[in-house]
Order: sequence, then structure tokens, then C-alpha cells
Amino acid sequence: MIYGPKAGGVWPAGVSLVGPTGLTGAAGDTTAVDKAAADAKAAADQAAADAKAAADQAAADAKVAADKLLADAKAASEKALADLKVAADKAAADKAAADKAAADKAAADKAAADKLLTDAKAASEKALADLKAAADKAAADKLLADAKAASEKALADLKAAADKAAADKAAADKAAADKLLADAKAASEKALADLKAAADKAAADAKTAADKAAADAKAAADKAAADAKAAADKAAADAKAAADNLLADAKAVSEKALADLKVVSEKALADLKAATDAKAAADKALADLKAAADAAASQGGGGAAMDKSVINTIKLIIGAGPTKTISLDLADKYGNRKVVVSVNTLFVVKGKQVRKWVEISSVKLTSSGRGLVKTKIALRHQDTIRVSIDGVAIKYITVK
Repeated sequence: MIYGPKAGGVWPAGVSLVGPTGLTGAAGDTTAVDKAAADAKAAADQAAADAKAAADQAAADAKVAADKLLADAKAASEKALADLKVAADKAAADKAAADKAAADKAAADKAAADKLLTDAKAASEKALADLKAAADKAAADKLLADAKAASEKALADLKAAADKAAADKAAADKAAADKLLADAKAASEKALADLKAAADKAAADAKTAADKAAADAKAAADKAAADAKAAADKAAADAKAAADNLLADAKAVSEKALADLKVVSEKALADLKAATDAKAAADKALADLKAAADAAASQGGGGAAMDKSVINTIKLIIGAGPTKTISLDLADKYGNRKVVVSVNTLFVVKGKQVRKWVEISSVKLTSSGRGLVKTKIALRHQDTIRVSIDGVAIKYITVK
């Protein structure tokens, strides 16, 4: 509330300084919060995309590795089969060669046996002829019969021995070839089983690695998303707290400014009232003085009425704001003249207060010697205001 001025020595009713409710302010700027949330979401999306790309890359790498292992196993299996086929073909060729060699040896043995038989027959026939020629017919016939029997038995024994030797050799060669073939087949089957087991283990290991990489990537993506969300929530909470603090500070500043304005307004009103009272008192004193002078002049008291042409008046008017007004009402003889208004006030020079004259302004007076000078210089108690014309002071007043 503000009161004054008094009317008849009584304070009037106060006037409220609180104005009407202002318009609703504009919505606060949420750009920083929105940007923080958008950045956090973009970071989470990027982290999820990176994790998915890493998982896809890991799965692709695992698949490539598994495919390579399978290809290597297949190539090794095919090579082993080719090697086994070569070995089997070589075993078959060796068997054929062994069979041919056995047949050739059997043929050679049979030829040798036939030659022995022919030679024995020729010798027997020669012996029979000799015996027949040397002995009588009976002895010769008996010797011939015995020689023939012995010769036939020898031929039969030789033929049986040759046949048995050929059969034993062929059986031994066939058994050796069959054993080689069986061993080659067993080795091939074992190699194939080992290769299949290795390929299955490699595929299982690759799948396990790919599953673990995918699980790790998903866990990393989930953690990145959770961290990004937590960061976004914290950024939003921090931004809200900062906005609340700014709002509270602004409210406190506003309330303090209003309180300071109220104090300044009350002081200005008090100063204005004091100035008004002082002006009224001065006007009354001047009026009383003029009345007294007029009365003295009319009664022949030896005095003379004050002549406006020689009266110089300076008034300092302090308004509500920082601007002060100096009112000049000089003698008529100074009309239309240019005057300079200065003030002698305190200044701080090198840490010490010193007084010095400072020009406030210059002004051209009206034809009746009046003029106004405005200034924002802080005029203090006991400061002196001076009015000069052409460097000559014509009037001083002291600030009360």
C-alpha cells in the first residue's frame, strides 16, 4: 500500500501497489530436455544396431567357419576315398599280376614236369631196349614191366607235387590279396567315420560359438539400451530440477525486485511529499516576504518592494526515478542568455574522496530568464549547485 500526500494533516486511504494478474507466461523452453532424450534414444538405437550387426557378423563368421570345416572335411573324405580307390586298384592289379605270375610258374613247372616225364620215358624206353637186347625175353619183359610201373608212379608223383605246389601258391596269393582289400576297406571306413565325427564336432562347436556370440551381443544391446534409458531419465530429471531451480530463482528475484520497488516507491513518495511541503513553505515564505515588503513600501517604511528584475531563484526537484530536475528562474536581465549549471560533489580518487566541480549541462534561458536542466548525477547532501554566465557565477544553492 502507498499513502499520501496528507490532506488537512490527515493521511488519506492507502492505494494498493499490487496490479491485476498478468497474462500467462510462455511455455518454458524444453529444447535441451527433448534433445537429451532424442540423443539418448539415438544412442540406444545405435547401440542396439551395432550389437545386432555384431551378432549378425558373428553368426555369419561362424557359418563361414562351419562351411569351411565341412568343405575341408568333405575334401579330405573325397581325397581319402580316392586314395583308397587307388590302393584298391593297385591291390587288384597286384593280385592280377600275382595270379599271372602263379599261372606262368605253374605252366613253367608243368612244362618242366612234362620234360622230365618225356626224358624219363625216353630213358626208360632206351633201358628197355638195352635190357631187351641183353637178356632173354622173360627177364626183359619183367624188367620192362617193373620199369614201366616205376616210371608211371614217378610221373604220377611228380604231377601231384606240381599240382599241389601250384594250388598252394594260388591260395596263398588270393588270401594275401583278400587281406589287403579287407584292411584297405576297414581303413577307409574308419577314416570316413573319423572325418564325419570331426565335421559333426566342428559344426557343433561353431553353432555353440555362434549361439554364445548372439547371446553376448543381445545382452550387450540390452545393457546399452538400459544404460541409454537410465541416462535419458537422469538427463530429463536433471533438466527438470534445473528448470525448477531457475523458476525458483526467478521467482525469488522477482519478489525481491517487487519488494525493492515498493521500498523505492515509498521513499520516492516520502521525498515527493517532503519536496511538496518544502515548496509550499517556500512559496508561503516568499508570499509573506513580498506582502511584508509591499506593506512596508505602502506605509513609507523606507523599504522598497522586491524587483523581479534582480531576483535569482534556483530550485532542485527530485522525482521518483533517478532523474533530477533543476528549475532556474533568474532575473529578467538574464533573459535569452546561455547559462552553465555545475555541481561541486564528492569523487573517489586513488581511494580518497575529493570534491570537484562537474558541469551538469548548459541551457538557453527564456526571455523571462527561466529554464530547466535534467541530470542523472547522484546529488548528495551538502553538494553545491552553481549557475554561471560567461564564466561568472551568479547564483549558488546547497543541496539539503
